[in-house]
Amino acid sequence: MQNLEALRNILRSRIEQLKKQLTLKQEELDDLKKLTERVTSHQAKVQTESPQSAPLILSSKLETSRESDEKKRQGQIDSLGKRLKQLESDRVPSNEDEIEKVKIEIDFREKMKGNEEALNFLDAIFSDDKSKLASDQKYILFTCNVRGDGIGDLGHFVDVTKGILETKEFRESGMTPLFILTGSHVGGQDRTEIFKAALRSRGIDPDSNNVHISRFGEELSKSAEWLEKLLKTQAAFNISTPDNDMNLDFSREIGILLRKMVILKNQTIPFTTILEHGENALKVYRDFGKNYNDYEKKVSLAIGMDIIPHGRGLLLRRPERKLTPAEALLSLDNKGLLDILLRGEKRETPRTTPYTKEETEAFFKKSLLIPGYFQDLSSATTSIAARTLITTVNSIASSELAVGKDEIVLVVNPQSLFNNKKLYSELFTDNVSEITIYSPGQEKPETIVNPNPKIETGTGTNPRLKIKILAGFRPNDRDFDILHQCAHFGGASGDKSFEQILSNDLIPMLQIREWKIPIIKHLIEHTKNLLGDPNAVALYFEALLRLSALVDESHNTARKLVMAEILDEGRNQNSETKSRLAKTVGERLKKLKIMSSPIDTLNKEDIANLRSMSQEISGLLTNEFKKQWKVVLDDLHRNHNLYNELPSIVKATLDMAQPKERQAYGL
Repeated sequence: MQNLEALRNILRSRIEQLKKQLTLKQEELDDLKKLTERVTSHQAKVQTESPQSAPLILSSKLETSRESDEKKRQGQIDSLGKRLKQLESDRVPSNEDEIEKVKIEIDFREKMKGNEEALNFLDAIFSDDKSKLASDQKYILFTCNVRGDGIGDLGHFVDVTKGILETKEFRESGMTPLFILTGSHVGGQDRTEIFKAALRSRGIDPDSNNVHISRFGEELSKSAEWLEKLLKTQAAFNISTPDNDMNLDFSREIGILLRKMVILKNQTIPFTTILEHGENALKVYRDFGKNYNDYEKKVSLAIGMDIIPHGRGLLLRRPERKLTPAEALLSLDNKGLLDILLRGEKRETPRTTPYTKEETEAFFKKSLLIPGYFQDLSSATTSIAARTLITTVNSIASSELAVGKDEIVLVVNPQSLFNNKKLYSELFTDNVSEITIYSPGQEKPETIVNPNPKIETGTGTNPRLKIKILAGFRPNDRDFDILHQCAHFGGASGDKSFEQILSNDLIPMLQIREWKIPIIKHLIEHTKNLLGDPNAVALYFEALLRLSALVDESHNTARKLVMAEILDEGRNQNSETKSRLAKTVGERLKKLKIMSSPIDTLNKEDIANLRSMSQEISGLLTNEFKKQWKVVLDDLHRNHNLYNELPSIVKATLDMAQPKERQAYGL
């Protein structure tokens, strides 16, 4: 009896669900009602009979019904297969569109076997009566595939998407946004909650029915709900999917699916790509284009300096600063980090009272704070990053910009950057007395003292300056924002972290891998156009490029840098000059003095070269440099900012979504 009651409730619930979705034919709905009535009647009958027999009888009938449905559905596929063979055998050009539609219907029906809800929706799509699909609802799609080497792509996605949603052009369109994020599982790590938190931070409900987060996205083609939404999609944006992801399942699956929607609707879906920092956005989605370009109106743009092809500016937004640095630091969520910043090695004594503004003001008076956001890297890359970072920090310690400070405090997220203690002792400059490294779970910090006797007096204007490194405490996004607002320098290794530094008007300390060279080269070219050649800002970034080439013993960064220089010099030159420049690669590589030491050690020549590089960078970090850098930053925010371009990008995309004649499916 209980089983029958439960079954009756399930059937009633199913009826209500199908009523709401309006995807079930009326006669099928009537049949289902009759089945419910039979269950109710049977329940009364079996009150005097064995309660075990009724579920078995009903189960048998339901199984028979299921088998009948499967046979019916397979019959549809078989019939379509015959239709396809007939169309293909006729070899009539006018049949091409019909062939495409039949193939799409077969593919969908194969994928949706056993899913009656989805199959009923397909029946509506491919029937002559499209009234059930008629709707005023329109959608705009936002997609991104997030790589496993960091979540900068995710940051770009949520920021650009939020910027688009805030435009007047989008708000007046009346469209509902859809969000598809793939790459949720990488290397055994489930990043779903990270994705959800990022969406939530920009006011997007990650648990909405209009959000799809998955490993690839292939299950979308099995969902009636998503098929209906994609069929009613008027425009799409792909944001910050890296150009080398074009052949992954994401681009194929989403690209093919949208193409099918285009064919079924007989109406173009404008597809605008706003990609990660890159030099050639046209390369993106080669695989996607093969499946789509006969039907598309596509715009390819890039986040990046607009002196590159299709670059529309950087994502720059200065934060609203309502608090002074001393007040902001007190609001850190990570109170353990605050404790180390303000008390350091004295924190063994428990603190029983809150810190005060006077204490944080005293901290900033003596300390130069440098937050650094770096990716979690392989051991080889970590060594390169560490060499770059410690050389740059030593440069700052000896520079005019550290005058009057007692210490430099570096806060970085990955603890692995500072595992090789020998590296730091070998790279001491005369102005640094000691380096102290703090990490989570330490009983006490580890201090490395400079053995150089000159440290007693120091050189230049900054004697006996200390460096404190807080590694592995992993501030959350809010805390990183606070640290950026309290600093003058900022470390970065990715596109998004670089933009956060520029948004906060900080001086960058960059780990520049070979694939980031074009971005910095474009920035250097821009500063020369703005300030003249030479200028202190261009010289500083050129020095960072040479430092990055110097510390990468794989020579990859050096080769890319040399080739970029040759291409610059050969621009607008004749073929003879270009050929002569191409022969200078080996000579130029030697001049860069690339490190010859194994990954975890440095020989005397390498140490000398790094110290020389440190001195060069130190000499560039002057108050005049700060003035010139402020001019560059103001110009970037005003004239090379993607946020300023979003209204025109949205308008151009939505204009393409307004064809003169709308055809199939009443959309």
